[in-house]
Amino acid sequence: MATAFPVDPPQARPAENTSRTLLIALGVVFFGYAVLRAPRVSLTIDEAITFNDYVSRGFWGLFKIDTANNHILNTLATWLVTRIAGTGVFALRIPNLLGHIAFLVFSIRLLNRHLRGAAAVAGFVVLNANPYVLEFFSLSRGYGISLGLLMASLYYLFRFMDELKAGEPLASRTLAKALGAAGTAVLADMALLFVFLAIVVLAFVVIVHHSRTATGGIEAAPPGSRRRHPLLATGLIARLALINGTNLFRNAYVAERLFADVAVSMSGLTEQERGTAAVFQKEFGGNLENIPLRADGWRFDRPRFVTGLQAMIPEALWAKVTSLEIRIGARPFVFSGPELRALASGSDRGRVILAIPDRVALPRSQFSPMKTGINWNGDGPYLVRLGERALIVVLLFGLFGLALRGAGALAARLRIIARAQSRVLLGGVWLLAAFIAVPIYFLHTGQELYWGGKVGFFHDTLLGLIQDFLYGRSYVRGQEYIVFSILSAAVILFLAAALIDRPIRRFTPSGPALALLALILATWGFFMGERPFFGLPYLLGRTAIFFVPLAVLLFIFAVASFQAHPRLRAAVIGVLAAAAVASAAHFALSANTSFASEWMPDADNKALISDLQAFRSEVGAADRTMRLAVRWPCNPALRYYVRQERLSWLKLGTIPVADASDVYYLDEAFDPGRMVLLKSYPLSGHVLVAPRQ
Repeated sequence: MATAFPVDPPQARPAENTSRTLLIALGVVFFGYAVLRAPRVSLTIDEAITFNDYVSRGFWGLFKIDTANNHILNTLATWLVTRIAGTGVFALRIPNLLGHIAFLVFSIRLLNRHLRGAAAVAGFVVLNANPYVLEFFSLSRGYGISLGLLMASLYYLFRFMDELKAGEPLASRTLAKALGAAGTAVLADMALLFVFLAIVVLAFVVIVHHSRTATGGIEAAPPGSRRRHPLLATGLIARLALINGTNLFRNAYVAERLFADVAVSMSGLTEQERGTAAVFQKEFGGNLENIPLRADGWRFDRPRFVTGLQAMIPEALWAKVTSLEIRIGARPFVFSGPELRALASGSDRGRVILAIPDRVALPRSQFSPMKTGINWNGDGPYLVRLGERALIVVLLFGLFGLALRGAGALAARLRIIARAQSRVLLGGVWLLAAFIAVPIYFLHTGQELYWGGKVGFFHDTLLGLIQDFLYGRSYVRGQEYIVFSILSAAVILFLAAALIDRPIRRFTPSGPALALLALILATWGFFMGERPFFGLPYLLGRTAIFFVPLAVLLFIFAVASFQAHPRLRAAVIGVLAAAAVASAAHFALSANTSFASEWMPDADNKALISDLQAFRSEVGAADRTMRLAVRWPCNPALRYYVRQERLSWLKLGTIPVADASDVYYLDEAFDPGRMVLLKSYPLSGHVLVAPRQ
């Protein structure tokens, strides 16, 4: 039973057919825009990290959530696509294009369910014609997938409310679909956890309200309605084991007590001369990390996982070095005489490179990835720690499940909610907790949830999101406050009219506007409620992206609610049409296939690679290696392009470690006396320079 506002019967069917055709045509346009952007926009740092650190590491690496960058559903979907379509930029972004299809399909279904004709078409344009939201559907991040699933969840949530009111016996299945879509969206973007909890609370309130105001409801599931899905259950159990097992397995080996301290010292050099030498630990991907020089040699301030060592010494000082000692825990490895000289594996711009052999290590672990560590204290302590953590997790989830089951049974006994409904609500909460509680705990304790605003919810989340929504364009002074005022005015007028106007009040309880307002307020409440306990940064930009469709839908349905008053239908169409025209104009002025607005420094990555290939040919250096030095934020995406295009001649280094390179890609001022400008990149704010000869 849809809660559509009344239309004139003679015009209803032609209007529906016409609006459906227009909606599909507009959906094709918006999807075509995303498809056009997907292969053209340069890969961003976050996309590259996802590919380099997770997708390309194989199946077991997909479930390692050691940073908030791993949007696990997107990572898994990307890995599956790359098995078929390769690892090109377009292939990496296919999962989010599929998320865009879901967003379009369910937004059409949602609007058609509650609106008709021109109002539905105008609402669809307002909801979809925004380049900021659209750009996430053409990037390899979890945001686009989560938005598609969020729209599906909203559609099923409002459908559940209609079915509950109509006394449909299987409405709980629709609620399960709503919670399933919302819970899956959390796996694509964990910030949607707040929305999921808000949906659970809203559904509970709706059920309780219905049970107290109606004689019907879902007191018991019909015979045979509880289907068994063994394949689905097996898949869920497997994913639970993979996500929790992988993260317990990984987190257990980050404890300092599992690693021995590593210290390096050189004899024969003065304190000042030691300052010109350098010792590095080898990171995954071949990068080198500087080990700090202290009074007693090179070492970190605490034990940590070390995979290998390398040293560099100025050629002028190499002959003065009499010995090199590497101490791993209590075990020393000393190199002197011919053995020391044999470590020299080459030179790099006036420095001798010392390659420390793999045999310089404590006994290796039998487990991957600890097998690569040279300072592993043994598998025994690790297995004990892993067992302790696994037991704690199983006990906590078991107790949480028993508590939820008891709460559901008590609520059913008190006739607050039917058992079938409590199974869906509380089962959904337990299942999502089982998926994300362990990763979120490790992310929080590892201080990985650091990105966001520091000022306040209104300034960082609301105004910041409106600024992003406007996509960097300036139309009028104070435009952010104007947009916020328009949205607030629409909501206030809707609430006032629902209180004083009988036709509008009649449709308000079953309509989606009030539910959306409650959903937004509950989401805000859950976020603000966690701050005294966890102190997470305020949602900012992409982490708050889900507020955009929620707020836009609230505006659409708040305005559309006035259609319940016959005299206001024309005015409603006019307001929605004006909003659609403004949205379409903004889209036309802002649409591009050149950049992702939140990752502007990456906008010229593709152009840089192309320019380096041309520059190499122009200077006649096609037969030698070119060394490119960049700041770290540019490294992941450029490393992807070097690997993807098989540019073996291009050696990528990170400033400040990579000095004496052939070319430098900088986002800062350079010294014209030392460097010559090769090209400027105004879109990303970079320059390509080379040392003067």
